[in-house]
Amino acid sequence: MNSLKKIYRIGFTKNALAIALIAGLSLVGSEKTIAAGSPDSVTIVLDLTGGEGPFTATGDLNTSGFNTMVVRGTRTGTLHCSTVLTDAHGTITLDLQCRMILTSDTTAGGPGHWVVASGTGAYANLHGTGSLTMDIDFVTGLAVETLVGSVFFDDRP
Repeated sequence: MNSLKKIYRIGFTKNALAIALIAGLSLVGSEKTIAAGSPDSVTIVLDLTGGEGPFTATGDLNTSGFNTMVVRGTRTGTLHCSTVLTDAHGTITLDLQCRMILTSDTTAGGPGHWVVASGTGAYANLHGTGSLTMDIDFVTGLAVETLVGSVFFDDRP
């Protein structure tokens, strides 16, 4: 019986060591990713009429261009949106989620959040996330979304 306990202890120790080693290596990899690009602040303003319009990004991502948005609503008032920002350097695809709250008979607004889903060209290695506010005028059809957050480029080869 003592030899069985000894084998069990050795096996457990090897398994624990292997798990610790894997966990340690994964932390080293994530440290390298974080060090590759530090997050920088950004503000993106989307002016939309009929799901498209100009955008402007300021802060450490300083550009402007055209955006198109596909909106999917839910019964609870949550909007799930996919927005593609296009400029001369490439595209940035953002996933947005926000709550639509009626603020009057003709307007709505609400809070939400966004994340960079993908990018092409100069934005192929872009990552980012943040919060947003949305304002919609049902009479004019104009929607303005202001996204605030941080972005960074993953410089891994």
